[in-house]
Amino acid sequence: MFRHRSRKRLPPASPSRTAGPPSTASASSPSTPTHFASLSPVGQNDRRQRQDSPPARWAIKTNLLYWAALAPNLEAELGLGHRWSVGLEALCAWWSNERAHRYYQLFAAGPEVRFRFAGPGRFHGHYVGLYGSAGFYDLENRKTGYQGDFWSAGITYGYQLPVGRSFGVEFAVGAGMIGSSYKTYEPRDGLYVYQQTKRIRYTGLTKARISLLWRFGGKGGRL
Repeated sequence: MFRHRSRKRLPPASPSRTAGPPSTASASSPSTPTHFASLSPVGQNDRRQRQDSPPARWAIKTNLLYWAALAPNLEAELGLGHRWSVGLEALCAWWSNERAHRYYQLFAAGPEVRFRFAGPGRFHGHYVGLYGSAGFYDLENRKTGYQGDFWSAGITYGYQLPVGRSFGVEFAVGAGMIGSSYKTYEPRDGLYVYQQTKRIRYTGLTKARISLLWRFGGKGGRL
């Protein structure tokens, strides 16, 4: 005969018993930890906007070619936005020798707007510009003298080469038009006798520049 085996029944789980500690994933808070708050999209956007909007940068320049022509000069440049800048240049030569009837007197000033091809906020490398200037002069070398005023306008192409942290060298040429109206005179018996009035127009190369520059302002004053 076969014996009938009785099966033992397990008691039901007590409702007071817990299934175990909750998992780490379920226990973690859905909120972002405090040490990651700076990496939120809003914080990243604010930081990116600050980096993409550099402060204004200034530069002081002097053209060595004008100095070679005995014409002291100075230029100030201000960076605008990411790739644009505006400069104001002035030169003045005021030499004379009345006894020898030699006059070299010249004053000119004018602005220039430049667009730079370097990356945003970088004010070195290649650039193109539009310039305008005006001035007056009195030139004489013992004989006929020329006294008048002039204007000039055109385009420029240049390159700024950084040298060190805040210094640099700029090379540039300009082409456009020059217009002038002047009077000629001659010295006679201690007087200057008027001769005639003339007007000229010239189209071609109008300026050249080899300048030393010092840039300041911005982050660390760097170019």
